[in-house]
Amino acid sequence: MAVTKSLKGQVVWITGASSGIGEYLAVRLAKVGVRLALSARSVENLERVKQRCIETGGVTNDDVLILPLDMIQYDQHQPSFDSVLKHFGELDILVSNAGRSQRGRWEMIDSAVDREIFELNVFSLISLSRIVTRYFLKRGRGHHAVTSSTAGKLGAPLSASYTGSKHALQGYFECLRMEKAGIVDVTMFCPGPVDSNILKNSFTEQKGVLDRIEKRASELADESDESCVYSPVKLRSSIQGPHCSTSDQEEPVCFFCDQKAGPPGLHNSSTFGLDKTVRMYATKLRGTKLLTKLAPGDMVASTAIYHKDCLTNLFNRNRRQVKLEERSESVKGSSDLLSCDSIALAELISYIEEQRLSATAATVPVFRLADLVTEYSERLTELSPEYKGNVNSTRLKERVPTICDV
Repeated sequence: MAVTKSLKGQVVWITGASSGIGEYLAVRLAKVGVRLALSARSVENLERVKQRCIETGGVTNDDVLILPLDMIQYDQHQPSFDSVLKHFGELDILVSNAGRSQRGRWEMIDSAVDREIFELNVFSLISLSRIVTRYFLKRGRGHHAVTSSTAGKLGAPLSASYTGSKHALQGYFECLRMEKAGIVDVTMFCPGPVDSNILKNSFTEQKGVLDRIEKRASELADESDESCVYSPVKLRSSIQGPHCSTSDQEEPVCFFCDQKAGPPGLHNSSTFGLDKTVRMYATKLRGTKLLTKLAPGDMVASTAIYHKDCLTNLFNRNRRQVKLEERSESVKGSSDLLSCDSIALAELISYIEEQRLSATAATVPVFRLADLVTEYSERLTELSPEYKGNVNSTRLKERVPTICDV
């Protein structure tokens, strides 16, 4: 907080200020007396954010300038900057926060979508930043604060174009940092999970399509059929809210099962470093629903909370899958058939566990071995035309973990 208080009286221009990180940052800065220029396309939302800033008691009406701006309208950049200088007489910090996320399969993304995302997330920010940088250099000092992402450092599934755009921002501004060291400061924000509405209007695979994340998650779940590890995706209510959460009004839920704390309670210690492992396990287990939640904006990272048992369950699933694959290697001669066998068995196990998890205490699911054999055999035949022969029911029962009554 001491660092924040040192900003009192300075002028900060925030793009993408109508919701999420931009809104939350504006309110926090207003509380300690920072003068603000707020930009976004929605005038209505900017008015709402301005009112929240004034209500903090740290700023007056004249201390908050509403500056509507569509970032991809490049001819608006210079006039908007001139308006900031005309109102405040100076600018100390530009917060480049505008941008949108994405959901789409890597191989299905249209190249036009790549260009759309880079136009908004990269080139528009660079254009405005260059105008402001020339002012900073003439003035002899200035500060760029840029919202990147953990996706700017690591790859993330189902968001290739978005991830590429954040990597590009890192490159552009690292160059600026080195070229103008000592005159222009550069800060790169690389947040993990953030409760905002960025996921609600994400880019998808086709140009011009702004799909709802709930719909996209449902489509991905349908594509993966029974292979998904977890129950249907239920987005946390905080993600669906109108702005970044600033209070404890919403009761937290587990990242994995989307259930409230309950008797076990939620683990809220740092999970730094776990996101990479969780993503690897989810990929190996073909948990498409979980991978959807792991995409940028809702990644398992330092602020994620979860039931310890849910995380342990994921690790145990992966361990069982590895053992099953190793065991299969000793009895399968074809590598293609081995892969299909692993997939069919993993899907069968996922199906059994889903039934078990959805059952009540009074209705413990019981499976007929003959039905499981039929299910497994039919799926294996679909996956591999090479498969011939009958399934050994005793052998299959041994390979299925003792998680149900068979």
